[in-house]
Amino acid sequence: LHRVDRRQRQMCIRDRVSTQSTGDFCPDQTRFMANSEIFYTINGPKQFRLGTGGSVVYEVQALDNKNQQKKIDAKGIRATLTGPSQDPTTVTEAGPGTFHVSFVPTKPGKYVCNIFVFDRKMFIENIEVLPDNSGQPSTIEFHLDHTKELLKIGERCDFTVKVTDTHGKPYNADIRNMEAIIISGPEKPKVTLTGSGSQFKGFFKPFRPGEYIFDIKYEGKNVLKQQGKVFFANKAFAKKSTADVPKTVPLGSPLFFIIEAKDQNGGRVPSGGDAFEVEIAGPESGLKGSKVDIKDRDDGTYAVTVTLHKEGTYDIYVELNGEGVKESPYPVIVT
Repeated sequence: LHRVDRRQRQMCIRDRVSTQSTGDFCPDQTRFMANSEIFYTINGPKQFRLGTGGSVVYEVQALDNKNQQKKIDAKGIRATLTGPSQDPTTVTEAGPGTFHVSFVPTKPGKYVCNIFVFDRKMFIENIEVLPDNSGQPSTIEFHLDHTKELLKIGERCDFTVKVTDTHGKPYNADIRNMEAIIISGPEKPKVTLTGSGSQFKGFFKPFRPGEYIFDIKYEGKNVLKQQGKVFFANKAFAKKSTADVPKTVPLGSPLFFIIEAKDQNGGRVPSGGDAFEVEIAGPESGLKGSKVDIKDRDDGTYAVTVTLHKEGTYDIYVELNGEGVKESPYPVIVT
């Protein structure tokens, strides 16, 4: 017995019919002609999903040339399966001239089921077994992690998004269905999102100061459990920043003063990270770098401490990126 096709000039009929198989499938019926007196119909699914329960079942009927059921001995029938897993097949008699071939696949992929009726062979190709999705949650959760909530214009907001199921286990999301967006802010810069699986990275870099709120869209819906929020402040400008350096200090006592970072409009910069430097010229030379303690207080102010060991007049140079701050240098008299 050969599979029927036009080249063999044999009859092959495909109709939509009912089936007793379990799973997601497109019903299909195929007729195999053995000779002028007998042919077989095979009825069953072309698609099956793991995890739905039950087995893949194909119903085989023997018919005579008058389309009447023809009884055959089920003992002469066997079946084999080829594909990602070589699972056993079962043949059971279901009535006169009717028997069922069934198997329970254990791996997804494409299968071929070979059915032998005595010395005749029939086969069903392209049986598609789909992955098990029974454990997939009805909803998935997106968790945002970004450490800085206060940045300066010119800096980049980097964040990480982790995707889990409702039980907290990593969930593989499709980045093609994801989009990172700015919900509100002085402007809406492009947000870049990369990654795969259950972890993604994103960033954006605005050019206008203010508060930015961002979210992740998945399949068209905003999905972050807690939206991202970050404030971008203007960066510090040297000529607008100030230092309250005292005019006199006792010999041997620490010289202490505060640098205040200010933006281009003279407003206080609310975050740290600026590279202020202090250099001292006077009777005692080499007072810079590690000999001057500058503490970033992360609020736009910087505490400076240095001890001068010789009497006289000193000039305190305060610079930001090589440029002196307002009114620098500051004269100090040590007595």
